[in-house]
Amino acid sequence: MRFLLCIINAIEFFIPMNKFALSLLTSGFFITGCSALTGSDDVVHERYADYSAARVDHGLENGWLPRRMPVSARNIEVVHNVDSGEIWIRFSYDEGGLKEFIGQCVEDASVSLPDSRRSARSAGWWPRELTNALDSESRSRWTLFNCPRMDHAGSFVASGVAVDRSAKLVFYWVAKR
Repeated sequence: MRFLLCIINAIEFFIPMNKFALSLLTSGFFITGCSALTGSDDVVHERYADYSAARVDHGLENGWLPRRMPVSARNIEVVHNVDSGEIWIRFSYDEGGLKEFIGQCVEDASVSLPDSRRSARSAGWWPRELTNALDSESRSRWTLFNCPRMDHAGSFVASGVAVDRSAKLVFYWVAKR
């Protein structure tokens, strides 16, 4: 009710002003309301040539990359949704370090996958077959893992890992919390 009275008082104050000022005020209310309704998120994109570059840029310390990231990781791409806590990561790897990375994970073909719409909007490069939009038959080339406690800068989060061993490619995600 107070908000409505505030708007009425603001309109009464601005009526003597020119139409431009009034339209500017109402546009501000409209734009603010629309962005709140659409759920626009603060999404950060990062790219690293390799593990060393990620360390230098504090990618492991800020929590966007898991601490057990393989030292052989290269072509690392990270999308982090600051508002929801979601993380999408992809990287290439050499055999060294992958076992340690997924060592505390359990192979699980029914692991919970990221939302297809949120993945497409935030990480356009994310494969559709690694979302909740498709059935499990489309994921035959992937080995899926459920990681109940992955360390991100001292905070342990549940995450998922998909490994394509023939392409030496890993996709890693933390779903909306």
